[in-house]
Amino acid sequence: MDDVTPLKQCRLTRGWSLAEGAKRIGISESALSNLEHGKRHGSHEVQQRASEVYQKSVDELFFA
Repeated sequence: MDDVTPLKQCRLTRGWSLAEGAKRIGISESALSNLEHGKRHGSHEVQQRASEVYQKSVDELFFA
């Protein structure tokens, strides 16, 4: 896999499907896909939830 973002790598490392990751963060699958492909950065609230779910900082997940 080329150009896997840190957000996507965290999900894949846990063995979660896109649906599972989205459910845990509380967003739609399409929203998570957009975040993982860098098409969107998400609201501060979504970034914080992802940070909690993946136990990584917002910077590590979205701005690395």
